Amino acid sequence: MIIYKTTQNYIKSCKHLIKMKEKRGMRKAGIISLMLFMLVILASSNAYSLEKPVEGYVYDGTGPVDQASITIFMQFDQDGKKITCISYPQIKTDERGYFITNLGNLRVLGNNQQCEDRWSEGDVLGVIADSRFTKLPDRSDPVISSESGSSLMLKRLLLTEEVFNPVLSELSLARMSIRSVKETISWESDKVFFDSEIYNPNNVPIENAYLRIVVTEKEDKNSIIDIIEKKFSMDLLESRHIQLNWNIKDIEYGSYSYNVVVYTDTETHDRILDRIIDIKPLLGLLSTKNLIIAALIIIIIMLSIMLLKSRKKNAKSKK
Repeated sequence: MIIYKTTQNYIKSCKHLIKMKEKRGMRKAGIISLMLFMLVILASSNAYSLEKPVEGYVYDGTGPVDQASITIFMQFDQDGKKITCISYPQIKTDERGYFITNLGNLRVLGNNQQCEDRWSEGDVLGVIADSRFTKLPDRSDPVISSESGSSLMLKRLLLTEEVFNPVLSELSLARMSIRSVKETISWESDKVFFDSEIYNPNNVPIENAYLRIVVTEKEDKNSIIDIIEKKFSMDLLESRHIQLNWNIKDIEYGSYSYNVVVYTDTETHDRILDRIIDIKPLLGLLSTKNLIIAALIIIIIMLSIMLLKSRKKNAKSKK
């Protein structure tokens, strides 16, 4: 009996200890879960603070402005220079003159890099409608009201005569790139076709760009054989195919070197150097037309051989 009671008491004490440990474990788990939850809330609030809707209504002298292209404009200082940011892509007002965009859409004017984390409370914004600045009714500019993710409401913006005409600095303008260059020799037309793909990474168009190919002797890069060039323009974020052709009718057979450069009036954007191209008689014989003729000749010869063999075989069988 004594042994039974002792055993029962031991079992009860074990159960009590287990319950105490479970409660402690649950408390620890609850504390850890709460801490994790707070971290998630903080992280999401920080991420969300980069997102701040900007909405409003645009008016001119007669009423709401319908189908106006809206861009948000802001600037920040970097190394003593003013860097311009604009929202991208552009949006349109509706028949009420209403628009809504987000500071999270801000990109550096030119190279399209994100600058949505550059704004802060008290910063001045410019709202541009059809390339013209707008003002509040008191002729002031909109100011960011807080650093939270709450919407910045601009109930009435009035069009001005001030035109948005940004100057692209070297710091904010990205360089165009040559994504590929392929050459094809056409012996029928005695030309080499250079097919290039050029990419403009900027969120503004580039005017007066040039693609130039300089052909030189293979062993002497200073001995220029020919220069082929084409002027073009690039739309924002555009990848464009451009073809140049080199007339080789009077060019001597041999190996040549060529360089490809894309540039504007102010700087060289990209280049490909020292590509080798062979202009040789054997390659001229390998034109599509000549290959087809050669194939037909081979087929005719093979058929003739087969026909002769068949006749010989028939002649032997008759004997």
